[in-house]
Amino acid sequence: MGRAVRYHTSFKHDLAERVRWLRQHQPSEQRENLRTALAAFTERIPTFPGVGEEVERRGNRSYRRFMIGSTLPYIVWYYYDIADTRAPVWLVMLMHEDQDRERFGPDRFE
Repeated sequence: MGRAVRYHTSFKHDLAERVRWLRQHQPSEQRENLRTALAAFTERIPTFPGVGEEVERRGNRSYRRFMIGSTLPYIVWYYYDIADTRAPVWLVMLMHEDQDRERFGPDRFE
């Protein structure tokens, strides 16, 4: 059995911003593509949390990023406890690939 998936407040905010932007600037298919890609990711990540690229490790907590969808320019940032297989995977940020990645800082999620 896989881990639970939890959504940090910052991830929910980022997702709402992405959907708002897509609604204003792109056809509805783009919102559906994002929804589908996120659903596929959240189905996969509980069983395979190490799938993303590790960007930092603090103790047992592994911070990672993963580009979702083959044609979507979005990166999901997440973390999980590598030692506790019952601990959830926390989705913490959703960014466009062109956004300033320096904005990510694990201290925000400690």
